[in-house]
Amino acid sequence: MDKSDDAPSPDKAGFPRIEHVRLRIPGDPEKGFREIIIEERGLRSFVRREQRNPFCQIGDSLLQGVDPVAVFNSLLTHANHALVKAGERDFTTALLDATEGENELMEGSLPSGFVEAALLESWREGIAKRHGYLSPEATAADFLIKADRVRELIGSDEAAAAAVFALCEAWHWHHMEATGEHALAAGIRTLPSGYGSVEHVRAEALSGLARGPEAVRARKVAKLQTLEDEFLSFRDREKRPQHRDSATEATKAIIAAVNKRLVEAGLSPYKKVTIRKEVTKLLKRHRRAP
Repeated sequence: MDKSDDAPSPDKAGFPRIEHVRLRIPGDPEKGFREIIIEERGLRSFVRREQRNPFCQIGDSLLQGVDPVAVFNSLLTHANHALVKAGERDFTTALLDATEGENELMEGSLPSGFVEAALLESWREGIAKRHGYLSPEATAADFLIKADRVRELIGSDEAAAAAVFALCEAWHWHHMEATGEHALAAGIRTLPSGYGSVEHVRAEALSGLARGPEAVRARKVAKLQTLEDEFLSFRDREKRPQHRDSATEATKAIIAAVNKRLVEAGLSPYKKVTIRKEVTKLLKRHRRAP
């Protein structure tokens, strides 16, 4: 039995150590934000503009937040498509078959829904036997059955649905931290004492999944974010089309401001040729913007 799926022991102190890079880039006063916060930790990344007005910050955070219901629906779609790709029935087909089976087989002595639930469980069990009980296919089938049950209990209450799915997201990430799964997936080879031998073995097996030096990647993201901020500011204030759409003019206009902010943040400045190269990419992305 894989003990990593059990609830974490309460006597485990703290969390496994994963490199956590935290950068703060000075903001643009004209745009109303104090700084840009960029973080990289294991498999996760975070970018946010810190507003000067705390009420705007709350609104900005809510607007930028991921819609938990949309994530839930996306996972449903992925699970069903994955099962069909593996040669299995998707959940809708299995549910229709189960409903028809219940109508044909249900007797007065059986509670409503009993046969349908049994046939759905048979569908999941068949997938598990064909692909393995720990396979992604079996996991997808189990997810679809439980998701349908939750949706049945919630009904049309979208606020309740959003709350439940937001809890699922928070549950997932806290479980990843509390059990050491995040450290394992990030390729951390040694976990603190208190994490069982199963986790140590898996850490060795998963060490090849390391994503590389987070610090290097985070600094690159921070520099590119700073460059794009200054580029967009240039585009906002420059009214001449021939200058707005010129990599040469944009580079000349922003290079000093970009490198000043980078140096203030403890990052290395860009060379002119690098800024021009990145500005050319940004122009392709933003040229059609009004």
